Amino acid sequence: SPIEAMPKVKDAAIKALTLDDSIAEAHTSLAFVDWTYDWDWAAAASEFQRALALNPNYGTALDWYAYYLASRKRFDEAVTHITRAQALEPVSLSISTDVGEIYYWAGRYDLASQQLRGVLQVEPTFAMAHNILGLTYLKMGRLGDGVMELEAAERLASGPRLLSWLGYGYGVA
Repeated sequence: SPIEAMPKVKDAAIKALTLDDSIAEAHTSLAFVDWTYDWDWAAAASEFQRALALNPNYGTALDWYAYYLASRKRFDEAVTHITRAQALEPVSLSISTDVGEIYYWAGRYDLASQQLRGVLQVEPTFAMAHNILGLTYLKMGRLGDGVMELEAAERLASGPRLLSWLGYGYGVA
């Protein structure tokens, strides 16, 4: 659980940085904990920026920083970072799906649906792409398509998160 894992991640990242402050991965992990667990926005931004200064080609740092930026409603910057991550790791289904999700959060639904359909052409069973595409379709007013995609996501990777999004989809429809 996060209450057990996140303090361990933070301790490990701090220990790694004590030994060598130039480890981009450790700065990225610390930034993730600062952002998603400690809710320390300033510390998270600082750690993400330090990680990217150390290794501007670290796809995970670019990906997670894009989500951080989107959560701060800095969508243009988020798109810049996530598309750079995708350019560096073009075969990553996760990062390609994240591009679609960042577009979704930014309200760029046409770009989101185009991106996510592209992911599903490569891997039709990638549940998270179905999930975000479903949410995108709901925002576009394509309720039947949205529910269909959310049902596919839940069928492919059943669990509380996808089930809750499916329930949301049913409610919207």
